[in-house]
Amino acid sequence: MSKAAQRKQFRQRQDSFSLAQFSAWNQALAAPLRQLLAQLPPQSTIAAYKARPREASLEEIFPSPYRFVFPKVLDQEGTMEFRWVSDGKFVPGPFGILEPSPEHTLVEKKDIQAAFIPLLAFDEQGGRLGYGKGFYDR
Repeated sequence: MSKAAQRKQFRQRQDSFSLAQFSAWNQALAAPLRQLLAQLPPQSTIAAYKARPREASLEEIFPSPYRFVFPKVLDQEGTMEFRWVSDGKFVPGPFGILEPSPEHTLVEKKDIQAAFIPLLAFDEQGGRLGYGKGFYDR
C-alpha cells in the first residue's frame, strides 16, 4: 500500500474517534511521558509541538523543569526552526498549527537533547508515518 493510501486510511480512522476518546488517551499518555522525561537532566531542551485536536497532546508535561522549544515553519519546502516559548503565547502558522512567533527566542537544533515528533501512525517496529510534507524528515 502506498504512503498516500496509508495516510488516507489512518486519517479516516483518526477521524472516527471522538474528541472525548482522544482526551482520555492523552490523559493516559501523561504518566509514561513523565517517566520518559525523568531520564533526562532537569533543564534539558526538548523539542515539542502543539497538538491538533485529534493528535497526541503533550500539554500535560509542559509544566516541568525542562525547556520546551517548538517548531516554526519558515516556508512551504519544509524548513523549520525551533523557538523557546517562555510566555505560553502561540500564533497560528501557515497550516493552522499553533507555533511560536518570530519574537520568541531562537534555539539551535544542536542544543536540543530530545524531541517529541508528531505523527499520523506508527508500525509495529516503531516506524513513523507522518502527515506527508516531510518537515521533520528534513
